[in-house]
Amino acid sequence: MELFKLTEEDAIKAVSIPEDGMGYQWAHLSRSGSPESGVVISGAYFETLDDAPLLRGENRFTTERLDLSEGLFTDLPKEVTDLSTIGAFGRRSLILEATTKGARATAPTRTGTTPPHTTLTVAGDVFYRLSAFRADRRVLPNGSLASGSYSTTDTDITVVPSGLAAVGRYALPTRISAKYVFEIRPPPGTQILYGTVTPNYGLAGGGVEVLFPKGSAAGSVTFLKVMSEK
Repeated sequence: MELFKLTEEDAIKAVSIPEDGMGYQWAHLSRSGSPESGVVISGAYFETLDDAPLLRGENRFTTERLDLSEGLFTDLPKEVTDLSTIGAFGRRSLILEATTKGARATAPTRTGTTPPHTTLTVAGDVFYRLSAFRADRRVLPNGSLASGSYSTTDTDITVVPSGLAAVGRYALPTRISAKYVFEIRPPPGTQILYGTVTPNYGLAGGGVEVLFPKGSAAGSVTFLKVMSEK
């Protein structure tokens, strides 16, 4: 496993494409003629997962995988790359099965039917996004949330005591502690889709995940706190 920081060009591209789960997007990196699979984390970093058995061959995860060409990332400082080994991999979460052809039709090439668990926010709704990095590029400078970004609910986050607990509950493919918490207070009438995270990537899942297919308005997202690492 290696961790790289995306260049501005790739970071902009990553944010323009919907996530595959909270805080990550599957990606291909072509380096020295040898393709590597991995995930873009927080719209800002690329983690290689080239030993993942289910990432080889046919794309089973998303209708539009990110393509990162050689040279479009920069090395991180050594201390940032001192991370634990990546574990096993498994199925996608339930909401992704429902939304791949529905809510994720935000990109011009995606078409399909409306997924079953879709609703609009009401006054007072609060959601939380957990990220492996404080500089989460999907939280835009004006305090809006990028289209196709994930979060969880105000009730579900009460049973998430730490960043590593979040990794297990939301079945994240990266083992980097998702300890940075952003609060989302969308205006009434914001479209959301919701579902339950099924066992993924060798983890139990079970958490509630909420997708904002069209994002959330300016000023609706603020950084809240840093949770315990573990």
